[in-house]
Parts: sequence; structure tokens; C-alpha cells
Amino acid sequence: MNPKTIEAYELARGLPDEEVMELIHRLLNLVSELKQRRDDRSARPSTQTPEPPPPAQSRSLLELHGLGKGVWEKVDVEKYISDLRDEWDHR
Repeated sequence: MNPKTIEAYELARGLPDEEVMELIHRLLNLVSELKQRRDDRSARPSTQTPEPPPPAQSRSLLELHGLGKGVWEKVDVEKYISDLRDEWDHR
């Protein structure tokens, strides 16, 4: 993993639960933006030969089991969902 990514992860681990949830929300928005940009680029005709994708690493989805479980322990799920729905009304 990139050292900056590791540093960001370690900083996030030290945040209060609510701030971690806000960070996750913002990162999910960023992922959506990146996906949209990637989709926009792939929709344009290319004059160059596309580069082959990097070789896939053999990983298991099961490695993610339990990751982040502690983040949700102190979060009031109903309030969190309500806050998200309120945010949708302002978009």
C-alpha cells in the first residue's frame, strides 16, 4: 500500500466515530466522481491503442470480513440514516 494511504488510514483510525463516518461518506462521493470520470473517458472514441490492464492480484473478498466493524459500534444507525436522507433533500 502507498505510504500516504497508510498514513491517511492511521489518521482516520484516531478520529471520533462521527468524523470517521463523515470521512467514509465523502470518500464514497469521491469514488462516484472517479467512476463517472472513468465512464466519461471510456465513452469517447480513442485514437490510441489502449494499454492492457495490470495483472490482477489474487485476493479474496473474505479478507475484508469484519473490517471497520468497530466504526459502527457507537453509531446510532437510525440517526445516521435519517441524516443521510435529510442530506438527499438538499441536493
